This record gives sequence, structure tokens and C-alpha cells, in this order.
Amino acid sequence: MKLAFANISLVLLCLAVGTAYASSDESGTADAEFLKIVGSARSVALGGSYTVLDDINNCWINPAMFAYGKPITVGLNSIVYFQNVLYNSVNAAYKGGFGGLGIGFTMLDSGEIPLTTDSSDSGSSIDKRDYAITVGYARELSDILKANWLKNLYVGMNLQYYSENYGSLYSYWGALAGFGIYYVTPVEGLSAAFSVINVKLYATDTAVVAPLDIKGGARYDLSLYPFTKIRLNQSGPDLSFLIDLDKTEGMDPNVMTGVEFHFLDMFYLRGGYRFLHDTGSYSFGAGFSIFGFELSYSFSPYDELGVDNQFSLSYSIDQATVDGWGKSLLLVAHAAKPPAMDSNLVRITGSGCYSLIRKEDIAYTNSLKLASDFDIHGWVFQIFQGSNLIREIGGIQLPPEVIPFDGKDSNGNFLAPGKYEARLTVRDTNRMQGRYNAMPLLVVGEVPTTELKTDKPQFSPDGDGFEDTLTFYPTIHGNNMIDVWKITIYNDKGVQLKVISGRGVVPKEVVWDGTMDDGKVIPQFSKYTATLTASDVCRHESAASAPFQIKTDLYIQKDESGHLYIDLERVEFDTDKYTIRTNSFDILNRAAEVLNRPSVLKHNIRVEGHTDNQGGAEYNLTLSDNRAKAVMNYLINANVLSNRLSFQGYGLTRPRADNSTPEGRQKNRRVELVFDTGNTSLEQNFTHSVITTVTNGITNVFTNAVSNEK
Repeated sequence: MKLAFANISLVLLCLAVGTAYASSDESGTADAEFLKIVGSARSVALGGSYTVLDDINNCWINPAMFAYGKPITVGLNSIVYFQNVLYNSVNAAYKGGFGGLGIGFTMLDSGEIPLTTDSSDSGSSIDKRDYAITVGYARELSDILKANWLKNLYVGMNLQYYSENYGSLYSYWGALAGFGIYYVTPVEGLSAAFSVINVKLYATDTAVVAPLDIKGGARYDLSLYPFTKIRLNQSGPDLSFLIDLDKTEGMDPNVMTGVEFHFLDMFYLRGGYRFLHDTGSYSFGAGFSIFGFELSYSFSPYDELGVDNQFSLSYSIDQATVDGWGKSLLLVAHAAKPPAMDSNLVRITGSGCYSLIRKEDIAYTNSLKLASDFDIHGWVFQIFQGSNLIREIGGIQLPPEVIPFDGKDSNGNFLAPGKYEARLTVRDTNRMQGRYNAMPLLVVGEVPTTELKTDKPQFSPDGDGFEDTLTFYPTIHGNNMIDVWKITIYNDKGVQLKVISGRGVVPKEVVWDGTMDDGKVIPQFSKYTATLTASDVCRHESAASAPFQIKTDLYIQKDESGHLYIDLERVEFDTDKYTIRTNSFDILNRAAEVLNRPSVLKHNIRVEGHTDNQGGAEYNLTLSDNRAKAVMNYLINANVLSNRLSFQGYGLTRPRADNSTPEGRQKNRRVELVFDTGNTSLEQNFTHSVITTVTNGITNVFTNAVSNEK
């Protein structure tokens, strides 16, 4: 006679509803259905968005969470589902310098399920019971790889043994594995997580598949202060927003969202919504926390299936309590013979820094030089501000190599940034103290941010007494103690040209004379950017400030003979012509403005044209003459008085560089504005123009074949 489990289908339906998922059309027979159940009332109230949730009853969803949170946490969870299906779990976790360890036990009891034949009740029943035992381990990745840039990135895994029993009819067991990642991002309040759980390792029945589950989620915490003008909580965020993406074997993908409101450091209100879900999309809940205990309740309507009410209880022990246990143990240290004390007993060394943002442990290394008859039986690590004891951490036996510290005082509040003193003291079995060793401790807050401004958008470091320097106004925001600040100047191609740096407090003004690191003056009429960075005494470096744009003006230079001139090296002409290209208009317009400065008006200007040695001498002389004249005419049209201007072409007779290289020829093809001490009349300009025109006509007969790039 073929047996049918008539009511087992109802049990599985209850389990599916309890997981907050909807069934799909995907084929396959999944085992360990009870492992899909959401583990805590807090998780259910948040719509199942729990991948980034620091809840002990939920840590199996993301084993990386074992390394995050308070040192000791235990949790109890109990659910009564439809048809009196019971789901219970007990979980515990411990976090120390080695990472985080967790263990949990989960059991599902369906109660008596009647057995039927194909057409009638058989009169017998079975008791379906499932259970799982899980162990997990997690650690911060920076501790494993010894890389500080991996701070706040946690990884973890778990192993599960599970068993499913359908009374005496059928049973099997198997083993599963899970992996998780948790990351506290540099964005304040934002964290993210990813996990893969229920990976099948072994099952006694090879026909069944594990409920493989892939999850990803994010959480954003924020405080409503100062918008509310009052602090709703002294510790922890006021609002948390959560979202999860989930794909379970044999089920459709799901999107879950949740919101948690926290006030008075004790009360919670929660709500959630599950998208892509057939029944029970909404969920609500509340919580109450005091003295480390947290009681949570969730309410989830499931349409015609009824309502699911769930309660969870957890208890967490913070570091201050653990420290108190250590101090209590010291008081019961047994008596012994008074030892001979060694004045060099205690040595601690370390960086002497602690960041309230990055939460590094205080890396003080112990170096104990013990007398032969000194029996170490306890240690105390204390933090003082002046003569006030701020925090005390202790233990029995020898001090650890690295002393853990969460940045809080004895009342659980974070220390204010500033200077403190750390002391390490050891005790013997007779409670006699060795001489303690003290070190300065610097506590810093947020990573510094920077801002950079200047007194003007452009300058001309040419030594003419007009805008020869640029003044930077650096600003560093934050409550950190700055160790090093640095202003870096780059050219338009991103190449570093100059670094101006200092230590300690950044000055209000920093003056730059325009010289580069190699001692040369930066090129004229060019664009540059400057950024400001800073690092505090704990070597936490800020991001670079927004790039500040700087321009250099045309320079008034002096040649070897002492003559003043302006080099118009960027003025370009059409090939073998004296037509000025449009991309040169900006520099010529600026040249006209410089020539009309009050300090320059007393000088007459000779526009000189020069070429390289490509082509005939007469051809180059004529070409340079015409180009000089073209520049002079442009300056006249730009409101430079014509009676101050003259022009002269020198062809290839005055090279500035070696004509044997392309770079040298490039420098020799130029136009310069030379400052004359005498006056040049309009008649001289006119006469020169006539002579040049006649010369050009004769020369062009012999140079029509020449077509070199000038």
C-alpha cells in the first residue's frame, strides 16, 4: 500500500511562509527546508533584510558577523508556526584578539502528523523532528593578511551538521558549509555584506539537494541630530535602512527592505516589506533593550494562512563588563612570598595612537624582564587624562602581546580626541605591584579633510615686481592633530612639478615663488593644478582637496645683455606664411594687456621675428620680417599705441638653440617683444614697411619652391 504524507505538505508550507520567501516553478527536491527559516524576530520585522544585521540569532546567515560586535553574545529564539509547528534555536558567540567564534543549535518539531493511505486515514502518525548543529569562525581580513588597508573588512565561514527524520519511515543527515563577507565602508554609516550559505558537502541521500542560498545586502545608519536639536540616542544610530537581495535554490529571487527606528537607547520600532512575494509582504515589530538584554517581537500577516508572532531574546556583554571580570579576578589572587622586585620589570612600546574612526587596538608590545622569584599573576592596563583614571583593563596571568581597546571610557562613551597617558602594571601572587611603564597616548577623531584656495587665479614669477608670487590659503577640517601637510602642484598633463610641505599646524598662508623642485621657474602662459593633503599623528592621511586651477601669465624676461623681452613662443603661423593662427589670439591679447600696464607704458617695443636654418637666408629673413610685422599689426588692433611699436626680422641669424635637432629648431622659430630704451617713430615703422615690401617681392621669386614647416 502506498503511503502519502498528507499533512507533511502543510508543514512544509508553514516553513516556506516562515522563511518569508515565495515558491517558484523551479524543479528539484530540497532537503533541510527548516534551514530556510528566518532566525529571529528582529529579522522578520525587518522584512528578512538581515545579511548586514548584527543579531546573534541571525549570524549563520552571514558568518562574517561573528568577528563584529560585542565580545560575548548569547541568543534564544522560539517560534510557534501554524499547526503547532515549533522552531527553537540557541546561539552564542565570543569575540577576542584571535577573531570570533560561534556555535548554535536549531530544532524543528512538527508534532504528530497523521499518516494516510491514498483513500483513507491509516490511523497512525509520525513525529517529524529536524535539527542542526552549527559552528562558525570569522576574523578581520587585515589581521590575517597584515595589511592595514583591509581594515573593517571581515570574512567568516561556518560548518553545519543537520538531520531530518520522518519518524521510523525515513531519515537522513548531511553536512553544509557557509561563507560570508562584511565590510564597514569609508562612507560614514554605510556597510555592506555578501554570503553564500547551505553549500552541500555531504548527504546520506544523494537524491536530495541543499537549499543553497546566495545573499547580498547593505545597511545605512544615520543620526537625526542636529535636525531634531536633541539626541535621540547617546550611542548607536537613530535610523537604519536595510536592503537585501536573495536567491535560494528552488525559489524565485527576492528583494527585502527594512527600517529600524531607535530611541532613548532602549526602544526599537521596526518595519519591513518583501517584494516579489506571493503572501505576507508586510512585517512589523518592536524591541526593548536594557542591561545588555534585548527582547524583540515581530508580527507578520500571511493572508489566509494567518498571523505569525515571534519572540527573540539575546544578551550581550560589552568590553567594560569583561574588563570588570578581569579586575575582580585580580582581587582573589592567592598570597605568596613577597618577591624581589626588578625596576626594569615592565616595558611597553607602540605607536601611541588610537583612531576613533578606524578602531585600531593599541599596539603596545610587552617586553617583561622577570626576576627569578617573581610570579606574574595579573596585569592592569590604565588610561589617564591628567590625574583622572579614564579606563582600566585587566586580566590574570601575563599581559597579551597586543592590548585590545574599543576607544571608550569606563562609562561606555568614546574618548574625546586629545592627549592621554597609557600605563601597564603587573602584579604578583601577593598583589605586590611592579613599577608600571607609561607612554603617551594620542586619540584622534575623523580622518582630516582639506580645502585649498589662492589669492589670485594667475601670476607671473618673472621678477618684474608685478604678481611675482602666489599665496595659498590651506585649510584642514577635523579635530585631528596634524603631523604632515603637503601642497602639490601639477602641470596640465598631471606631472608633479613642486611639493611644498611642513609639519604640525598648517600655516594660514603659504607663499610660492613659482619655482619647481628642480629650481627652474614654471613655464609661462600655462595651466596648473594644486592640491592639499594632510596626515595626522596616527598616519591617517586625508584625501586630496579638490584641485585648484592656477594659470601663469606672460613673463617679462631679461637676456644675457640685460635687455627685457617677452617670448611669444606659443604664437603660431600657417606653414611658410605670416598668417597668424586663431589659437594664438589669446596669448597676443594677453600680450597687449601686459604692454599697456602703467609700469610698461614708458617702454617702446620692438617686435622681433626669428626662424630656424631650414631654407635660404634671404627667404628666412623675409619670412621673419613679415611675421614680426603681422604680430605688430595685431597688437595695434588690440589697442597698443602704434608709436610705441616697431618690427624687425632677423631670419636665422640669432638662434637660441641647436638647429641640428627638431626641438632646437622649434625654439628658434619664435617671435619676441623686446623693450627698447629709445623711441621709435611712426615714420621709421612706415619706412621699414616699404623697404620690406620691395624686398619681399624680389625674394619670393627665388623661394617659391621652399615649403618647410616654420
